Amino acid sequence: MKAAIFFNYSRIDDKEQQRILGEIKDHNIETRVFDNYCVNELEDINIVMTFGGDGTVLRAVNVAYKNDIPILSFKVGSVGFLASFELEDLNRALKLLLQKKLIEDKRKLLKIETMKSTFMALNDCVLERGSPSRTVEFEITIADYSPYLIIGDGVVISTSTGSTAYNLAAGGALTDPKSDVYQITPLSAHNPYVGPIVLAPYRKGHIMVKENKNAPVRIYIDGYEAGTLGRGESVTTKLSNKMISLLREKEFDFVSVMKKKLAFGGRSRNDL
Repeated sequence: MKAAIFFNYSRIDDKEQQRILGEIKDHNIETRVFDNYCVNELEDINIVMTFGGDGTVLRAVNVAYKNDIPILSFKVGSVGFLASFELEDLNRALKLLLQKKLIEDKRKLLKIETMKSTFMALNDCVLERGSPSRTVEFEITIADYSPYLIIGDGVVISTSTGSTAYNLAAGGALTDPKSDVYQITPLSAHNPYVGPIVLAPYRKGHIMVKENKNAPVRIYIDGYEAGTLGRGESVTTKLSNKMISLLREKEFDFVSVMKKKLAFGGRSRNDL
């Protein structure tokens, strides 16, 4: 077995990296460390392992879906929605992996198309104003529906997996990560009656920059800047049939993680 390794270098120093690689090698698993977010098809890689937070998992998405291999993730320093194990569980997780006792938590990706490129996102695509003092006017057209306008700081297009990320901070809906939907959520919309809309997977969304006051609109895919849009330019979005697999020891308890990370449902008197 051969693993592609992604580290969060701000949380894991050189000494700890070598310790982790040594422990993986002790289980007769070869390793290849990657720094780059954009990695294409690879030969002889059977699994991706990430060490960090959710951002480190997102860096590995391209490798996972282009090579049709699963991701085994380890949390370092924070409670994440994507990472499956604590770093201290590395030895146990590797044993479970080799014994084929881990289960696959499959997540659909969002497909984003511009005139120049096509991207895949596990969490979201964000279109955000390039100048802090300029609002942007977007025209949103959803297949078979009438177009509408969003005037504000930007737009978040998120998967069900990404509903707990920027989408939630922008006032979007929480969605079951297993649900085959995606949503379009405005960022600081000037019209208080424009809110998030949750869409069926087969509906294409077309988001055009109608007015940007000569300031480019920046495109972010899973947190990484991927280009800009000018007036009259657009992106097209749709839930893809492509998936990635997150390896876990047991079924993902969405509500339990939200309670731990977001105090979902409020706090009990014993917590006060």
